[in-house]
Amino acid sequence: MASYTLHIQYIDRPAEIKTFQQPRVTVGREGADISLYDNQVSGQHGEFVLLETALQYIDVGSTNGSFTLQGQRIAKLDLIQGTSVRLGNSILTVQHLEVAVVPRKGGTVLAGPGMSPVPTPAPGQPGADPFAATGYMAQVDPASLAGQPTGAVPQAAPPQQVAPPQQVAPPQAVPPQPQVAAPADQAPQPTPSVGDQLQQVDQALAAQGIGGDALKGALLEAWNLHKSELVPGALMIGGVTIPLALLSVVLGLLGTFGAAVSGLFSLAGSLVLGFVCFPALTVVLLNRHLGQPVEWMPTLKAQIPKIKELAPSLIVAGLVAGLGIILLGVGVILLGGFLLPIYFVEQKRMLDINKRNWELAMKEPVPVIVKVLVAALVVGIPLGILNFVLGMIWGGLASIFMGFATALYTPFFASLMITMYFKLRRKHEGGDPEAEARPRLALDKGPEVTPAPAG
Repeated sequence: MASYTLHIQYIDRPAEIKTFQQPRVTVGREGADISLYDNQVSGQHGEFVLLETALQYIDVGSTNGSFTLQGQRIAKLDLIQGTSVRLGNSILTVQHLEVAVVPRKGGTVLAGPGMSPVPTPAPGQPGADPFAATGYMAQVDPASLAGQPTGAVPQAAPPQQVAPPQQVAPPQAVPPQPQVAAPADQAPQPTPSVGDQLQQVDQALAAQGIGGDALKGALLEAWNLHKSELVPGALMIGGVTIPLALLSVVLGLLGTFGAAVSGLFSLAGSLVLGFVCFPALTVVLLNRHLGQPVEWMPTLKAQIPKIKELAPSLIVAGLVAGLGIILLGVGVILLGGFLLPIYFVEQKRMLDINKRNWELAMKEPVPVIVKVLVAALVVGIPLGILNFVLGMIWGGLASIFMGFATALYTPFFASLMITMYFKLRRKHEGGDPEAEARPRLALDKGPEVTPAPAG
């Protein structure tokens, strides 16, 4: 019987896995077969339609629409294992799908409604040959002759039921009997195409959270957050990296002395980026994700007096995460990928940041690592090629280019880690981590100035 299993990711409680067999399953905010209790979801939002050979999702006229993880709005979508549909802030993923397989051309056809079965002679009726109409000799089962006397002579059959010897086709010309199904273990197995094999691989990866849809969805979600603060993010990071790049080009003309001075400026720039710009960028992106956007310049200025509090934790946690590169290769992701979100949202300090990062990342270590590495390849390969080409023209040009590039890709990776952080918490810890974070981030806008009393 056809059935399917959905992984349902809610916004306010732990995810669930449910299996359905009924032809139609409704999805909505409340009172539906699947109630999401999501304010962005309509009362009757959509429905899953289970057919004999397919599963479909249909939007039934929702207010906010139904979307793929890539952001494409859908009215009707054929689903396969691993496909996800986003309704409001909730995500429903087909984890398992079991439907009837449409036979391939030349495959065995099993009798079904409307198909005539092979005629069978009634017991004791000689001459009732079900194969007479085909023009071919009937296949004789040796077991059926076991009880017949040797000298028994059968009654003469009507002439039209016995094919003359000269009419018997040679063995190689006898086509297979379409009515007789070969045993399943003897049926020829069709060779899957390359496309089928790739689809099977993607489905297997999707079950681990690293299928094509999952990767595209993670990158798209990060990009949507990044582009909402594209200019402020570029200004906060580029305000340091671009002047440093220009300065290094000029100082490079002064030989050894210029190189030494350039190194000092680079060190100072790294400290400003690490203790002021990166934290301020994270606060801006976090507040944007939480739906309470803040101005970037006041946020940047508010980070300066907090360096004394922030620096020790970032230095200790950063060093531990850095050791992860040496010991585990990708350990920096598992030990420090969510460093700043944990610092600001959960207010962890020192080594507690690394412990919490490890605890959260290890809930889905492979998807976390793969998503970051794929993003690094998607961004790094084009930038590396352009940097190489520009370097062949002039080294200073490549340096300036990387100053601009850093201002663009740094906010993207910060957005990726923020969206992954909240998704992991919602999926594995339940509750509403965004609601918990809003008051804490609201307090991180800097001290309020109390006006002096009049007079």
